[in-house]
Amino acid sequence: MAYLHKEPIESSAATLKSLFQRDPASGRFQIGELLDLMMEPSHQESVDRRENLAEWVKALFTTEKSFEQFCAKVSTYDRSRLCGCVWTKDFMAYRCKTCASSPCMSICAACFEGGDHAGHEYSIFRSEAGGACDCGDESVMSREGFCRRHGLNKVVTDKVPDDLLTLPKFIMERAVVMLLHNLRFMAKADVVGALFFVRIPDPVSETIDVLIEVIKCGSLVRSWLADLLLSEDYYESLNTNKHYGGIMTESAKKFHSASLEYLRVSKKKLPKCPVPEEMLYIMDFFESNLVCKNLLQEFTFWLCRFQFPKTLILFLLNILPDERIKLQLSKAFVHQYIYIPPSLVEALEVEEYSNRIVHMSVQLFSNAELAFLLSKEDHLLEIFVMALDFMVTKTLVDSKTSESDFHQVVHMSGSGMLNNAYWAVVSDFINCLGHRDVAELFLSNEVVLRIWMRVLTCFSAMDHVTRHIDFHVEYDHENALLGFYTEREACAGPLWVMLDALPDSRTVSLSRKVLELCVTSIVELLDALGVGDNPEWEIPFNVVSFHYPIHRYFALFASNAISRQGMKIQDMQLDERLARRLMAHPLRVICSMHEVLCQMWVRNGASIATRQLAYRQSLFCGFFLDADLFILQLCANFINPNSFVSSIFLRCRVAHCLVLSNEPKQLTLGHVGAVGQPEEEKLNKMLESAFSILISVVGVRTHLGMSDKEILESEVVAILGTSKLTHSNLTGRIPQCHDMHACEKVKRFAVPLMTVIDELAYKIEGDAMTQTLYDLKDESWEKYDPAFTRHRVLYKYQVQRAHTNYFKYLQRTNKVSSGTLESNIWTPYLPIRIRDPRFAHLNGILNCRALHSVIFVVLYKYLHEHGIVTEQCLTISLALLEAALCASSDEEDLNSGSETDNFGFPLSVPMLYDCDNMTRNIRITITQIQVHNEYSCDTDDADEPMEDESMETSIPPTNVGSPIGGATPEQYLGVNESIVSMLIKLHERYLGASEKFSLPAELPRDFERRVDVPNGANVTKQILMLAAVRSSENLDAITAMRPRVGNNGDSASVSERDAERMRRRLKAREMQKRLLQDFAKKQREFLEQVDLDLDLDLPETSNDRGNADTSDEDKYRCVICSSLEPKYLNVTPSVDKYSINTRSKIMCLIGLAQTSALLGHRMESDDRKPVPPGAAPVEVKNCRRVNEKIWDSLRLQFPTQYDNPSIGHCMGWELAPHVSTCGHHVHATCFEEYVKWVRRDTTGYLRFEGGVGFMCPLCRQTSNVAVPCNIARVARDDSGSEMSSGRRDDCFNRGISAIKRNILRKRETLTTLSALLNPEDANYGQHDEVFKACLKSLDGIHSERAAMADGRTNIRSLLRGQLEYGLCKLGGALCDSAKLPALSPVKRNLPIGPMFHVVAKVVSTKTTLSHCRYVDSILDCLTGGALHPMDSVSCPVLFKDPFTMLLEICLSFYPLAIEEYRAATRVVYNLCLIRALIHVCCKFSSDERSAWKAKASRALENNYDASNLNCLLGHVITRLPDCIYDGNVAGASAVSSPELFTSTVWTKQSVENTVTEFCLHYMRLASLLQFHIFQKPDSAQEFPCAGDGKNEFLHLVEYLGMDSDVATEDLSPVVFAKWVRSPKTIIDLWFHRTLRFITGDPAFSYNILGEHYLWSQPALVTLPEDYTGLFAAFRDIVCASCKEPIREPCVCLLCGEYVCYAGACAERRGPENRGPDNRSAVAHAKRCGNGTVVLLHVNRTTIVVVRGERSCEWGTLYLDDYGEEDRGWRRGRPLLLRKQRVAILHYHWINHLFDSACRDWRKHRNLL
Repeated sequence: MAYLHKEPIESSAATLKSLFQRDPASGRFQIGELLDLMMEPSHQESVDRRENLAEWVKALFTTEKSFEQFCAKVSTYDRSRLCGCVWTKDFMAYRCKTCASSPCMSICAACFEGGDHAGHEYSIFRSEAGGACDCGDESVMSREGFCRRHGLNKVVTDKVPDDLLTLPKFIMERAVVMLLHNLRFMAKADVVGALFFVRIPDPVSETIDVLIEVIKCGSLVRSWLADLLLSEDYYESLNTNKHYGGIMTESAKKFHSASLEYLRVSKKKLPKCPVPEEMLYIMDFFESNLVCKNLLQEFTFWLCRFQFPKTLILFLLNILPDERIKLQLSKAFVHQYIYIPPSLVEALEVEEYSNRIVHMSVQLFSNAELAFLLSKEDHLLEIFVMALDFMVTKTLVDSKTSESDFHQVVHMSGSGMLNNAYWAVVSDFINCLGHRDVAELFLSNEVVLRIWMRVLTCFSAMDHVTRHIDFHVEYDHENALLGFYTEREACAGPLWVMLDALPDSRTVSLSRKVLELCVTSIVELLDALGVGDNPEWEIPFNVVSFHYPIHRYFALFASNAISRQGMKIQDMQLDERLARRLMAHPLRVICSMHEVLCQMWVRNGASIATRQLAYRQSLFCGFFLDADLFILQLCANFINPNSFVSSIFLRCRVAHCLVLSNEPKQLTLGHVGAVGQPEEEKLNKMLESAFSILISVVGVRTHLGMSDKEILESEVVAILGTSKLTHSNLTGRIPQCHDMHACEKVKRFAVPLMTVIDELAYKIEGDAMTQTLYDLKDESWEKYDPAFTRHRVLYKYQVQRAHTNYFKYLQRTNKVSSGTLESNIWTPYLPIRIRDPRFAHLNGILNCRALHSVIFVVLYKYLHEHGIVTEQCLTISLALLEAALCASSDEEDLNSGSETDNFGFPLSVPMLYDCDNMTRNIRITITQIQVHNEYSCDTDDADEPMEDESMETSIPPTNVGSPIGGATPEQYLGVNESIVSMLIKLHERYLGASEKFSLPAELPRDFERRVDVPNGANVTKQILMLAAVRSSENLDAITAMRPRVGNNGDSASVSERDAERMRRRLKAREMQKRLLQDFAKKQREFLEQVDLDLDLDLPETSNDRGNADTSDEDKYRCVICSSLEPKYLNVTPSVDKYSINTRSKIMCLIGLAQTSALLGHRMESDDRKPVPPGAAPVEVKNCRRVNEKIWDSLRLQFPTQYDNPSIGHCMGWELAPHVSTCGHHVHATCFEEYVKWVRRDTTGYLRFEGGVGFMCPLCRQTSNVAVPCNIARVARDDSGSEMSSGRRDDCFNRGISAIKRNILRKRETLTTLSALLNPEDANYGQHDEVFKACLKSLDGIHSERAAMADGRTNIRSLLRGQLEYGLCKLGGALCDSAKLPALSPVKRNLPIGPMFHVVAKVVSTKTTLSHCRYVDSILDCLTGGALHPMDSVSCPVLFKDPFTMLLEICLSFYPLAIEEYRAATRVVYNLCLIRALIHVCCKFSSDERSAWKAKASRALENNYDASNLNCLLGHVITRLPDCIYDGNVAGASAVSSPELFTSTVWTKQSVENTVTEFCLHYMRLASLLQFHIFQKPDSAQEFPCAGDGKNEFLHLVEYLGMDSDVATEDLSPVVFAKWVRSPKTIIDLWFHRTLRFITGDPAFSYNILGEHYLWSQPALVTLPEDYTGLFAAFRDIVCASCKEPIREPCVCLLCGEYVCYAGACAERRGPENRGPDNRSAVAHAKRCGNGTVVLLHVNRTTIVVVRGERSCEWGTLYLDDYGEEDRGWRRGRPLLLRKQRVAILHYHWINHLFDSACRDWRKHRNLL
């Protein structure tokens, strides 16, 4: 075989295939021998070229020209109707909820796009564990969602050729045996039997990948492989060495024989789950099925043995579409499932391992018929329960909540819980129970149910917390939520799918069986915990666990049975003793929740607060809080109502607060619950909590017979009542809409949800950057239930916010007057009615004497202003009182009882009534109360009595530790009140009117709705009217009692304002007392710890230094020292150069310099789209590339003048840094000190980008430079910024003369200095502080650019760039119609004026004599003053950029008066005009040039008129040489603009328009420069743009003072030229100096003179409206640079190309890998955006901004149909483009506002 390896693989394979065709036996032997040598594990070390195994297999497979063609041919014979596409982790797949019949349904992108899903509710998700496409499988999805290639749409092909797979079958058989041998070989070293993950060798894995590619060809290959894998005869012949599966060599056969022992030993020592004693009947089943009978079963064994290798998973899943394989693989998988739990418990990478398990199992168990068959025949449910029981048992520890506790619970810190090892088994369990038949089978199997209840019992009482009383916990628990997630996934998940299988009375027997087992398990749990017949006292008060899943199973199964299956409560057969035990732990949990809210557990740190929040959170509350509350409601039907009420107050440890004496301070040590009892300042909150529990029991009706729509209405009102929410936040907070795996339940509630939202709420459409919100309609507030809102929301501020929103509703509907205060409005509790007759026994809680007595005490205490009763407590009491009246029976049916029975209350708590009817009790007058001296009282600290409090008698304290019920002194307290009398007093106290209380003449009968304005007076009045309606005796009592109450003077008539003032005073006194007590307590504790006498003087607060702005218009204010400086330094040149005090007066603008490529991205068209992956590269012509081409040409022609002002171009201005300012000023000296301080800052709060920048001291905006702003030199004459009164021509002449004088004066000065000083030492600006400040500012700006650019810019380019940025900011034109709307609250200005003065100061100071001569020669050339030829080496004037020449004149002879500036502008305009005419001539055809020349011939000979377009254009045509018109040269070097030159015939109007467009850009820049030079410093005035309808060019002509002799507006641009000398002479001179270059290099000359581009505004890439198309184009691409799949593809919005974001390109750090081919985000940012780039992250749908060394998320441009963001596409809904957001992003980009608009910046460390 060695000779075969010497030849190329293709030729050797062709030789072997040819031999196989001629002599099949010989060919089979040769090929088999070759494969033996390369495939067998025994030959691994001896084969050098084994890495080419996959290539050999591909070559041998192929019967066509290539392997891909072979696969394509085989695919044409595919008869399978299933897709079977298999994917791995992070694959983006689709899930159509409309078509799905299983919650696990998913399809690939190709099938989704090929199917008809229009109008369907679908989502796109990233697969976490892998999966397979279900297209074509009717058991998972409906056939309407199939694509055209699968299901019934499949087209069956012709007959298969006989010889198509002859050789491939032999190779596939050999590959399968090779895989089998390698798996056995990997188990050779297994001597201990431990399970571990193995990695299949790469050559084997690559070969199997080739086999998988063949399997994907369809049913032809799958069917043959199924026959091979399922053949028991074939497998037996392999194991008995009768057949070797294609093995030819003897050594390979020996290894085959030896490998059988590896299999036997591995099976023998492999750990598996033990079988519980209850399931010994399945032992025989396991023993008989653990023996492999075919290849598929052995492969399944190795799959579980080696922890699901990825290669083996993909191999098995790709053959799964074959029905035989699916059935047999499912059975084999179930038989080997007992090996999985032990390996999960011991696995190192549990999450990855679990994902691999679910990747396989979800494809097997999602089929309902198959899952039921496996459960029925193969004991699948028993295996699941057995596996979970094993995993839970491994983590059990002792509970140890008390001495009598012998219960064992799950240890949350154990390895099995911390790493969620149970998740894979639970997920499979839930998946199977999701099929109704399987769930019914599970619920009917009592053995399985008992073991499952045992598992639930192990989770009960886990993760308990002991309250810290004396010291604070050392550290917070890191896994506070682990228990909640564990219980939700392992316990609640299976429950929801079980309940889905119990929809009607047909299965009520199953519910009864579950309830019986639940009760039995709860009793066993209570016995194990040491809880007997008195659970109120036997359950520890200071130990709590929030986890009791067995109780919640009982509650939710009972709720489902009662509400949906017609079961009666009495059928549960609970007695009072058992009911009290059942509700003990749920009551303890709810009370503990309120204790945490009252800060009683504060010493336990944040972990306990996190637990109570999770207990009530919407994600958990459906299984936790709601279930616990229903247990209380259910057990209340079997418990004496009086005992039920007492148990709540006793459990809250506030029963001793219900005495009518002075407030008791502490329970004595002899009382139960005395240790850790509520502190004195927390008693009022705990009493309020007890009432909250009571009103929740009777008022929250989620499980009390409400319909689905009513439940959703209460949820929506409670949630939207607190705040406006988006659609996803709203639905995410509804517990019924996201219960885990509750497919049927979610569908049941999802259907009416949108109807409820539409009925109750309205949309608030979002603007640009806000999302669409939902808010309650006004009529929906009638359904607002504060009791349910308090039950559902998490924080107290949300309850207060709901009350505030309700008050706003009252104001909107004019139900309250404008002067009404929110504090006057009570909590508007809905009338409490138990409407469902099945729960009518709950009315007994409302009508029990214990509750009536408590209400009496609360009213009495509040009326006498005891601090223990809060207003909220009173409000709840009155709500319960009103409900008790409505629920009370007729007075003839009174239920009397013993007066001495206290129902569990302490003896000191009076039972005031002898019957359980509020209609009677409300009018009973209590004259006196026997006081039992049971508690220790401290009367010294009691509140001072007010009003009737003097009636109370003092109660002496009892002895500490006196027993309850012992012989203690007794005395009587005079009361003489009834509930009616106290209500009347309260009413008149809150009424605040002169009239007394009186009943209306006609009493209303409808009390089903709350009062319109729920204040104290209205609520008490309604209750009194209800009492009068309920009984005539009550009416008589109220009528008779009214005069007696009125004469007492207790409710004196006061105004409403006085009543409010008194109420506030009482509250303030209560709060003050509480604060003083708390302060004194903390002070004592502190002084006890440190023996110090503190005597600290507070430092005086300094006065505010004021804002940066000042009313003094002529001065700047420093934001650091607040001192003022003039806006002009006004120093003369002689003093300025050598001043030593100027430095302290220099003021600077705080600014931000940013690298940018904005100007370079301007194109002729702004319509650009993302470049599709794989598209041919197209060179885009933009401003940057065109200018670089021109500059490269200039560098070749004038190499000595490159980057020199004499070349006449600003090099690199399109990459100039962008400088902006926040508008705040600072001294140069203060700025230096501030920067030093910032650099020493270690917090990083004031710095960014590695300490280079800083934050503005005042506004905290990002900054990094300071630009001097008060150094502007005053003009030398008095013209200022106003035009002189003479003619404009005179002004022009004076300006030219002044410029020439300046040139002469400058040359004389420089000549003198050159004679006095050595050129090397002639730094005469070294003492000029202004010059130093300017240099330092420019250095700071250029240091920002140097990090990104190539260094080809200079200070002139910097200034030119700022003007271009300013023009872009104005919309690219100086007219009102082009202005961009302000789309950001952040406003930053361009300091163009200060920047000009800074640059001018530096240029004028550094000007040399040679440079001065150069500028002088330029001016002479422009004005015709120098009539001799210039140096032949210098750049001709026609090649120079006009605006660059204007800028050079202004900078060189700074400062200029406005006359001088306008004269220079007009002189340079002449050059711009001739350049425009040359450009037009280059576009003419030869005939057109001849015609225009003929028109101008007479004018050129006789009367030369420069204001005549024909004359001037003809002159230009005459002077241009013919070589520049050469068609080849022009065609090769020029591409005319399609927008400008669309006609073939040039008219005078078209020529004028073209010339105007050419000159317009110069006019815009010159106008902006004039505006910023001569405007007042720090002026808020904006440039006076042309108004709507006004010609922009003429407006700029007028602004620049060029409209001297012209009165009409319809004029040619040539009339505005102003020539100093004869225009013909000047033009001839210009052409004379240019002809040599034109004739020498016509192509270069054409590029300079003939080309001109009208760049549009910088624009971002145009994005599609629907995000799905963009995602489909970029979802699965391979990077052309690194050749790796891009996991996080991005699209650059500047150029449209894709970016390899955070991929392999970013890992290529070497300089050789940072070339133009590198597609990493950082490299692309430098290449495309000069360091700043805007990317669209395809998978996350967000905009990512990369700027320098930082990056951040800007936001998202796409919203769903609810107007909501979906960052990361978590919900996967279809997304549409929001154009307002695109406009804002464009605005931020144009104005360089990312540093100010984005906050969450992070260093990317070149990893993007």
